Amino acid sequence: SASGLLKIGERESDPKRLNEAVAAMRATLDKRPRDKVPLDWASSQNNLGLALYALSEREPGGEHLAQAEAAYRLALEEYTRQKTPVEWAMVQNNLGNTLVTLGIQLND
Repeated sequence: SASGLLKIGERESDPKRLNEAVAAMRATLDKRPRDKVPLDWASSQNNLGLALYALSEREPGGEHLAQAEAAYRLALEEYTRQKTPVEWAMVQNNLGNTLVTLGIQLND
């Protein structure tokens, strides 16, 4: 599973596994169309962001972080404070961590 690949990649600090997790997350998005299952789609966007963030720690440069930011922002289009406050807060936290890391990398 995509989540399993992410956990293995993080545990082993293996960029290959993390790249596989990113590819699997993107494939999952194709199977969860936003117009049919918007909250599942948002969850997949958040998971894609997590995988890209983890990959950015092994392959620095900002590209993965920018993609993670975009995925989190897309997730927040469905995860709203009113409809899904817990998920909204979780993704806001993930987005905040990503923006802080991106800011640090840009200042180095």
